[in-house]
Parts: sequence; structure tokens; C-alpha cells
Amino acid sequence: MLRETDHKFQGADRRFKETDRKFQESQRALAREFRETDKKMKALQELFKGQRGKLVESLVEGDLVHLLERRGVRVYDTSTRA
Repeated sequence: MLRETDHKFQGADRRFKETDRKFQESQRALAREFRETDKKMKALQELFKGQRGKLVESLVEGDLVHLLERRGVRVYDTSTRA
């Protein structure tokens, strides 16, 4: 009976170790995915920062000033980047 119990504990211990190993692998993979996602988000954020000015300039160069004035929003001055 003692041998049988010991054998069962050993089996349970092996399963716990295997589960722990798989969990650690999953944690590492998840950490890699988060790092990659962070890199992509930072790149998109930088792109947006750079492109936002161009977007606003193109709107102002277009008909935005006239549209705003038609709605009662006075535009006193506009400028563009060099």
C-alpha cells in the first residue's frame, strides 16, 4: 500500500512539474508577444505624431478655413511648417 501511494505521489509530482514547465513556456511566449505589441504600438504612435501635423496642414490648405468660418468659427491666422 505504501509503495502504491508513493508511486501515485511520484506521478502527481511529475504532472505538476510538467504543468509548471508548460506554464513557464507560456509566460515566456506571452512576454515576447507583449514586447512585440509594445514595439508596434510605439511605432504607430510615432507615425501618428509625425503624420498628424501633415493631416492638419492638408485640412487647413483645403477648404477647412472656409467651412469653419461658414459655421461661425473665426480663423485669424494659419501657418505651415517649413
